[in-house]
Amino acid sequence: MDRPLDPEQALKRVTQQFQSAFENAPIGMALVGLQGQWLEVNQALCELVGYTEEQLQHLTFQDLTHPDDLDADLALVDDVLAGRRSTYQMHKRYIHADGRVIWALLSVSLVTDEEGRPLHFISQIQDVTERRELEQKLRHQAEHDPLTGLANRRRFEQELERQIERCARHGEQAALAVIDLDRFKVVNDVHGHAAGDRLLTAVGAALNERLRASDVAARIGGDEFAVILIGVDERGAATAAGAIATAIAEHALAAGVATTASIGIAAIEADASADELFVRADRAMYDAKRAAAERRSVRAA
Repeated sequence: MDRPLDPEQALKRVTQQFQSAFENAPIGMALVGLQGQWLEVNQALCELVGYTEEQLQHLTFQDLTHPDDLDADLALVDDVLAGRRSTYQMHKRYIHADGRVIWALLSVSLVTDEEGRPLHFISQIQDVTERRELEQKLRHQAEHDPLTGLANRRRFEQELERQIERCARHGEQAALAVIDLDRFKVVNDVHGHAAGDRLLTAVGAALNERLRASDVAARIGGDEFAVILIGVDERGAATAAGAIATAIAEHALAAGVATTASIGIAAIEADASADELFVRADRAMYDAKRAAAERRSVRAA
């Protein structure tokens, strides 16, 4: 029967076991000082961030943290030091030595002395970049039209609901534009579905070119598109619609298909529902389509 270890031997064994687990862990491990300095790191962490152990000891975790994630991380550190929590976990981005962005799952706990005074942090850093990229890819596929790359109807309706709420809460101005391609069926019937796909792709490119980053564009049906125009009144929306129609015609022609688009506008009002806005914009779009057909008829006569 083994003799029990005395306290000093027991502590030495525990320390050795911890050191072995620390050094050989398959994920990044670090002892981090209260000011963010790297006190001790394992090889997995060095490989993850692209720095040697010596280089890391001249840096802090703040130096490697993506600027957009730093405030959230520091706030959690403050919570731990203030005793509001004992540990924390978060997804955050690190900047690799070569400039790449790495997503990681960070788990942090505080080590204290016998009197409860903070000594340092133990951090576990697991690379989740591939998982994060896959999640983003799947989310993009679920929310975007595969042909044009624009948002799909589901995503667009969510954005429209959010915009209605912003108009109600903050008094923002915005407008809904519904776009319908003229004689799209003729393009498919005469030139084939490949030409129809080229036309739809061209419309997507035209919208991406003409719209601002704040606007939201979507393909909501076969040959139907919709746009949320942010920060414009009806007059401004009408001007934007004219520019969009011109861009669509130009891109369609470049794709080998001559076509035009009819666009209807509805101002987004705080007390309107998404369905009501679509009805109003659809009605305006069909009025525009009829007017264009009448003009073509008069020219033909």
